[in-house]
Amino acid sequence: MSRFKKSIFPNNRFLSLLSGQGVSYFGDSIASVALPILILTVTGSGFLMGLVGALEVAPLFIVGLPAGVWVDRRNLAVE
Repeated sequence: MSRFKKSIFPNNRFLSLLSGQGVSYFGDSIASVALPILILTVTGSGFLMGLVGALEVAPLFIVGLPAGVWVDRRNLAVE
């Protein structure tokens, strides 16, 4: 029972992973806002800004949805 009360924060590998994921998430958030605004500033076209915004989420629908269905239907039972 005492082995479960240990904190994971002294683990350097975990802290490296946590900080790397945090920086990556922050960068993705900035890029998802800045890229369409940059396109609007450079081209002056709201259509292109919307197109870039739509193309940012297109891989999620093209790859993510079929991959999710494929993983759900696999038999991952370990015998």
